Amino acid sequence: MEPSNAGLTNALPVDPQELADAFSLIARVFSGEDAFDPTRYQMNFTNERGEVEHKPFVDTPLNRIMLALQEWCREETREKYLSLCWRLFALNELIHRGALREWVHQDDQQGYFSIPGAVLRVAAEMPLRDGKEFDPQRFLESVRKLVY
Repeated sequence: MEPSNAGLTNALPVDPQELADAFSLIARVFSGEDAFDPTRYQMNFTNERGEVEHKPFVDTPLNRIMLALQEWCREETREKYLSLCWRLFALNELIHRGALREWVHQDDQQGYFSIPGAVLRVAAEMPLRDGKEFDPQRFLESVRKLVY
């Protein structure tokens, strides 16, 4: 389930603390510390005969994470929820590519990372390239300006 940016041209800025809290939630759900059951949610779709069918979500790490985030953001606007998701996906991509290895380190607990405030601040405010990713060079330059 990749977020779509239909209706938005770019992710809105978010509060860096909300980004940190979202990462913390993701880590807890991923590690199993917070039990979250996506099978209690369902999708409704229309089959070939025009009948509405109900199908529960499968219990996968991505479904647990995305539905936990959606529930966590249930009182937020759709734009804010999607902006948070896009920023999380974009930052996660930089982390897993190793672009932030100078600042982001994996903790002893599986699924937990130490992410400095400067990285979170840039991720919360920097525009996304093509509405879906951070420009790695620009991201690193912005973090360095805040750190040094």
